[in-house]
Amino acid sequence: MATMGFNVDSEPVLDLSDTDTRSFGTDHQKATEFGEAAVSELNTNGLTAAYVLLVCHTLDS
Repeated sequence: MATMGFNVDSEPVLDLSDTDTRSFGTDHQKATEFGEAAVSELNTNGLTAAYVLLVCHTLDS
């Protein structure tokens, strides 16, 4: 993406969901770890991450 002139990516999706295939699941600790890894990789490749949180997704109690 950086080679095409983009410098921001709307990733990672940090929703906690067991139905949304873009999320890292329902475990907040795993979502944190995977989110940090994704941001680190984006930064390494010259991109800035814009965390995405879609409020329409909720967890069932």
